[in-house]
Amino acid sequence: MRTNKIELRIIEKGGNQGIVPYIDGKSLIDIVDEYEKLAGNELGLSHGELWPNVGFFGPAERFWYGEFSFLDESQIWVLSCDCGEVGCCPLQTSVTAEAQQVSWSNFHSGTSPKPVPGMLSYTFEREEYDTQVASISEFFNR
Repeated sequence: MRTNKIELRIIEKGGNQGIVPYIDGKSLIDIVDEYEKLAGNELGLSHGELWPNVGFFGPAERFWYGEFSFLDESQIWVLSCDCGEVGCCPLQTSVTAEAQQVSWSNFHSGTSPKPVPGMLSYTFEREEYDTQVASISEFFNR
């Protein structure tokens, strides 16, 4: 099975810092925008960085595996709305963590159960995923 590469980047924007996942070298923001354009902007979404410093996400080591969440079990937010308001149209996904890999699937806006049109699922090597989560742990847990 082909796996995807993941990088969790800390991005500076307007004096604030947020996290943007990059999949196979491409920003998840750009990936979602492309799917939206292909679907004629059907959902009207506009996503931006995830702002974890608001305090309700819990420890990164649990959040990114769907173990500590105020959402449904195994659900995580991977992007926020581009307005910067946490909880305004976040991009939500199901996360499945297994011994050798971690998968994201069923992408949708946190305000709607409707899936992002055509959005694929992604599977990452567990070791790489663990390394990326560890790299943002201190920032995420402020």
